[in-house]
Amino acid sequence: MAKQSSAKQQEQTLPRWLDELRPGGAGEGFMEKHLRHSLMFIKRPVRRLLVTFDNLSNVGDTSVEREPWAFKFAQDTNISHLGIMAHVSDWYRDPVLIERMQKLSDDGFFDGYDRVVFAGVSMGGFASIAFGSLVPGAHAVAINPQSTLDEGLVPWESRYENGRRQDWTLPLSDAAALTKGFARVNIFYDPYHDLDQAHVDRFSGDNIHIFNCRYSNHKTAVFLRKIDALKPVMQQAIFGELTEQEFYQLYRGRRDLPWFRGALAAYFEGKGQSDRAERVTTLFRKRRRLVQQEQAEDASAGQEWGEGADAPEAPTKNTESDATVAAPVVRPQGSRKNDRRTIVTTMKNEGPFMLEWVAYHRAIGFTDFLIYTNHCDDGTDKIGMRLQELGVAQHVDNQFKKGASPQRVALRRALREKIYDETDWIICSDCDEFLNVRAGDGTLDDLFDAVGGADAISLCWKIFGCGDKVA
Repeated sequence: MAKQSSAKQQEQTLPRWLDELRPGGAGEGFMEKHLRHSLMFIKRPVRRLLVTFDNLSNVGDTSVEREPWAFKFAQDTNISHLGIMAHVSDWYRDPVLIERMQKLSDDGFFDGYDRVVFAGVSMGGFASIAFGSLVPGAHAVAINPQSTLDEGLVPWESRYENGRRQDWTLPLSDAAALTKGFARVNIFYDPYHDLDQAHVDRFSGDNIHIFNCRYSNHKTAVFLRKIDALKPVMQQAIFGELTEQEFYQLYRGRRDLPWFRGALAAYFEGKGQSDRAERVTTLFRKRRRLVQQEQAEDASAGQEWGEGADAPEAPTKNTESDATVAAPVVRPQGSRKNDRRTIVTTMKNEGPFMLEWVAYHRAIGFTDFLIYTNHCDDGTDKIGMRLQELGVAQHVDNQFKKGASPQRVALRRALREKIYDETDWIICSDCDEFLNVRAGDGTLDDLFDAVGGADAISLCWKIFGCGDKVA
């Protein structure tokens, strides 16, 4: 029994990266252990490379399970990952590390990827820009970054005494002076944090994109994670271009976060506006009750979109809804075109079937696919990511709270996507549903010709099986 317990404990403490880097493992890469920093690289199929730098909170972690910042995210999205782990709070002012990163750049390590993204928080945010400058055309995601800790450049910086004691005469010491070669630098910070604002003020250029994360203090990454915005932000940075509209739509999730209520109330209290601070608390609690009510309604909703046993059907009542519904945007008569045709779908473990489904609907004339996946263990999500990388579809990791309906959540989110505003026709369809056009040659063009100037088309649903024949 003692041996079994010991073996079980050892199995539980194995790091997640071991399966990919161990001899005989499925991955390809390397691990380098240096005195002040360690480098871990894992090569994966998607032609995107994420380079991350740890922040101060990880410096003291000596556990065997330690992994680079954003390791799980890179693993889930199947992208290559170079993680630099710091063992000391030196702001990566290490001649050995600087020389190693320069050599990787000179040797072409960063070449051959469709995009290389450097990312980090605070100390890691500084490093993401400083070392990202070694790769022309790179992208950066810098959260609460310092521009430098060189006291000659930022004499007003009073934090990070150990960092300020480092050798700031080494190369790559002023991130604000190193952004010219980037394709894009995304900076996330709280403009009400005076010292962080002073650092951000030092950055300039058309490739600098600033995202204001008000009331998140110097913990913006944690704030974004708590409102389920950090992963979408990183996905857009790696696979797309994050717009202000997309980000601030995500950032609206702060309204449900107690942390945000406390920070906003404290802001007003600090200005001597106690009445406004109290009103913030009252409105927050009211909104929380409304959100909890909506979640309860979602959990007990009927079997929409073929939810089956995952969402038990609740009895319905013939009562009018008192909810206020926003009026849809009405297009001017005659302004509709037939150029963009979109399918919105939710998938869970549809891997063996999704390529046939996508190919069929592309063949009959659909131009865009918005694919939401959740809790997949058969590679469906990875196929969706690869389709996005190829420009065939847009993939979204459909995260939702326990008890909510994945279909309802996805459909609400689809209304906020850019493609929803740009498409001419849109349909919701499952992966086992195929649109069978019985006009002309069976294409969407033939369907549109047959229905004339219709604004919506009603479709019949017919169930069929394999007829006891298995290929």
